[in-house]
Amino acid sequence: MKLMLAQNTAQQRAAARTEQQAQCRAAACEDSLAARRLDVYQARRAEWQAGQPLR
Repeated sequence: MKLMLAQNTAQQRAAARTEQQAQCRAAACEDSLAARRLDVYQARRAEWQAGQPLR
């Protein structure tokens, strides 16, 4: 019985770790996309403030 409980607990920990890693990867992708969008926005804003026509 104890062996089954230990295996079940280990499986639950492994599943939780896998889920956490997946969430971390998804957040990193979202952060990367947000950073790229911010870079584009800031570049265009700088061009606009310098009086350059918008693309």
